[in-house]
Amino acid sequence: MDDLERIELSAVLDFFAAAPPDVLHAFDLAVLDLGDAAAFSIGAHPKMLLFNRVLGLEEGDAALPQIERWFASRGCTFAVSIRTGADLEGVLDERGYRRGTAFMKFRRGVEQPPVRRSPLRTEQIREERAGDYGTVVAALFGLGSPLDRWFAALCTRARWACFAAFDESRLIGTAAAHFADTLGWLGAAGTLEDARRRGAQAALLAARIRAAGDAGVRLLATETVDRVDGIPGPSFRNVLRAGFEEAYVQQWWLPPE
Repeated sequence: MDDLERIELSAVLDFFAAAPPDVLHAFDLAVLDLGDAAAFSIGAHPKMLLFNRVLGLEEGDAALPQIERWFASRGCTFAVSIRTGADLEGVLDERGYRRGTAFMKFRRGVEQPPVRRSPLRTEQIREERAGDYGTVVAALFGLGSPLDRWFAALCTRARWACFAAFDESRLIGTAAAHFADTLGWLGAAGTLEDARRRGAQAALLAARIRAAGDAGVRLLATETVDRVDGIPGPSFRNVLRAGFEEAYVQQWWLPPE
C-alpha cells in the first residue's frame, strides 16, 4: 500500500470512528480489521459501494473468503479498491469479480495553486455552523438525517478541517480534509446544483491546500472518477487546475452476483 492509499484508508477509518452513537446504530456501521487493510460497511445502505468497500488489500487472496463472508452476513454488496495492474487483479478475475467504477488517484505538494477569482467566500467550519455544513453534505449525497450529523461531527474532530463556500450568507458548497502526520487527503466535496460553475470547488481546493500546509502536510492525495471515453469530468478538471498530478487508476472490483 502506497501513501495515497494509506491516507485514504486513514480518512475512511477515522470517518467511521467519528460517527456519533445514534448514527452508528441507525446506519449499522461496521469495520473489519484486516491488518494493514480494512473493510467497512454501512448496513442501512447495502448497495452504497462508497461505504461498503475494501481498501489496502495486498497481493494474494487469503483474506477474500473472510471478506466475502463478512459482507454476506451483513446483507451488503461491496467493492474491492485496488491499483490497476496489481497482481491481485488476476486473483479477483479468477474468482469471478468484475470491474466497476475506475477512479484516478492524484497527488501534489502543498504549494499554493494559482489564484482564481470568485464571487464566493470560503471559511473553515467550526461548531456553530457544523449543523448547516452537515445538512448540505447530506443533501449532496441524496440522503437526510442522520448523515448530516455524521458529517457535522467532522467539523470539530482532530485531524480534520471542513470548509464551506458561501454565496453571501448561503452555504452552497462543502469539502473536507484529513491529516495524518505529513500526509493529507481531500474529499467529501460537492456544490449544490443551482450554484455550480461559479468556482466553489476551486476555492475550496485552495483553502484545503493552505490548511494542509499549515498542518505540516507534505503530500496531498485525492481521487475522482476517471475519464469516461477519454473525457474528464468537471471534478477531474478542477483537481488538475489545482495543481494535482495524475498518479494511477484505482479500480473498484465487484464480487460475482
